[in-house]
Amino acid sequence: LLETSQLAALRRIEEETGHRYTRGALSAVENGHRGASAELIESLEVVYGLPSGAIDTTYAQRHEAHHRSAS
Repeated sequence: LLETSQLAALRRIEEETGHRYTRGALSAVENGHRGASAELIESLEVVYGLPSGAIDTTYAQRHEAHHRSAS
């Protein structure tokens, strides 16, 4: 199911913006192994009908978030 949604998103990105990404590249971003480029973020906003700037890349690292919740 995840692969199907990834492929659908990748097809929509290419159709809507002309930018082409591989499933591996998208998966690496989703899993936190690589950062998303500004171009990819903008493409995702277009494909999902989000306003510009809606995808926030500010986050707390997992160990920091766990530490704060334990306090």
